[in-house]
Amino acid sequence: MGQYWRAIILGADGIYMWVDPTAFGEGAKMIEHCYVSSKCVQTVVRQISSDGLGPSRVVWAGDYADKEDYAEDAEPRDAADAENLYTMAEAKEPYFPQFPYTRHFTYIVNHTKQQFVTVGRTDRYHPLPILTAEGNGRGGGDWKGGGPVGSWARDVISAETERPDMEEIRLTEDA
Repeated sequence: MGQYWRAIILGADGIYMWVDPTAFGEGAKMIEHCYVSSKCVQTVVRQISSDGLGPSRVVWAGDYADKEDYAEDAEPRDAADAENLYTMAEAKEPYFPQFPYTRHFTYIVNHTKQQFVTVGRTDRYHPLPILTAEGNGRGGGDWKGGGPVGSWARDVISAETERPDMEEIRLTEDA
């Protein structure tokens, strides 16, 4: 079976906004919408740029991802009642921007880890969904290429036009 994905920007109190790739006519599986030209990806990139919210905590949440941990003082829950970010997003309306939006941000910067990745206009895949994926490898259509998949999930990330003075990382495109 295939795993479905939603892009989520976290706020101080949980999910701030989420973006559904199917709202743009793109597939819900990771490999169906993690392209540089994807409108879903472009929407999230714009939100984490200076044109949107700015640096934000980002997660590409899979529906097969682990359930969320709850605070110790919260009401006890059955394991069957626990939710992951993918299912929790359903409680909010998805974000759907007006297009076209064509500004290209060359660098995706992780402020938490002091790392960045370069995004070329001719690259096939965009690194943001791959680096922020929670639950990858648990379903068909997931990213099968290399790199630190999911290692940036929930970190503070921004999209920039200027090269930062940080460690550069790379993905391989062997999907």
